[in-house]
Amino acid sequence: MLIKKILMIILLSLIINNCDSIRDNLVFSVIKMKSPAQKAKENYLKKANDCIRYKEYQKAEHYLKKTLEINPQDPTIYQRLGMLYELTGNDEKSILYYLKAIKLDPGLKKWEESQ
Repeated sequence: MLIKKILMIILLSLIINNCDSIRDNLVFSVIKMKSPAQKAKENYLKKANDCIRYKEYQKAEHYLKKTLEINPQDPTIYQRLGMLYELTGNDEKSILYYLKAIKLDPGLKKWEESQ
């Protein structure tokens, strides 16, 4: 919180002094800052992908479900869960999760195509 306040003070002083390039770089830096939830989501996704790579499917499922707790409206998470269940032979769950992903985003590509 303190860092954000300091950045805002610097940003405002640069705006007042009309230092365009420095101001633009600072604005871009502030925009790029990720929320704790976004960082957690990315961390869980990375862990899930690593687990899938090493065929640790139960752990991958855990991380993907943690990601859903953070953002239950993200179709790509449902898509990855569908893919995970497809890999493990659980066709019923796979279809349910793929359908949920498509319902949230009808234009969503199949997982293999989007990688």
